[in-house]
Amino acid sequence: MQNVGTTAAFLSAMATHTDPNGDLQTIEDLFLEEAKIVTLVGPARREKSKLALDLARFLEPAFTFDGQGGVHRVRGPESEEAIRRSLAKSLRMPKSDVTPSDEVIGAALAEAGHALVFIDGGDDFAEDRAALVRGLSQDAPNARFLVTAHAPLDAPGERAHEVIPPPPQVLEVGPAAAWFVLPDGREVDLGQRMSARRILHHLALSRLAAADEAVPVPMEALACAGWPGDGAKLDRRKAKNRVHVALHSLRRSGLEGLIVTVDEGYFLTAEIILTNGTEDDAAQESQAA
Repeated sequence: MQNVGTTAAFLSAMATHTDPNGDLQTIEDLFLEEAKIVTLVGPARREKSKLALDLARFLEPAFTFDGQGGVHRVRGPESEEAIRRSLAKSLRMPKSDVTPSDEVIGAALAEAGHALVFIDGGDDFAEDRAALVRGLSQDAPNARFLVTAHAPLDAPGERAHEVIPPPPQVLEVGPAAAWFVLPDGREVDLGQRMSARRILHHLALSRLAAADEAVPVPMEALACAGWPGDGAKLDRRKAKNRVHVALHSLRRSGLEGLIVTVDEGYFLTAEIILTNGTEDDAAQESQAA
């Protein structure tokens, strides 16, 4: 592979990533075929961004050697001026109150050598930003570009790759969370683990109420749900410990990776579809309210 490190380094970087859908292998082939720009297109915005970020991370060794090259990431979608400023900062160009011109950035990128520019444009990659990428690719012939966009950029040396979203997983939660069926078909009976059941039930209802958006449920709310009449009286340390133990139990029962922890609280991952008794429970709670 010319101009992008060595083929051995490239393949070594790719081999460290699990690629069940074959996307990374396909993109590897595109770069090995001397594509200057690889544009990830398709309706799956989140999947495109994640794939591009994973790819940029694992390609970094192939684009960085002898202190040259490197991966220059631009978060998006941003205006073309913001992209220019981000690239100038990543390329360690002298600070200035004036945004560098395309020609100046292109020259700096060309001097960087075998660099990879990753621009996560989301689904709002307008024509002016596409023109910027086309211009930079011509000014820096040794650079490579990895872009996410709603459609190909129509640039010389570009190869587009459609990212197809994975089929949704299904987590079936029974009435009052007495049981659940995992995406792989395994059924788990929670029996008399009442606190864990109440917490899972609350998380399920929260997902349904939020129209399947990933809205975190605060720890305090889960404590109140798991221990009615008692959770609100606990001090924060004890409440957090109880919730932690209950969630650990649920995760060990098969929900590892499906219950996500963030600073704001906990939620069931957005890829999960909740079915069965939880809808009836949600309707009853809505009527009661």
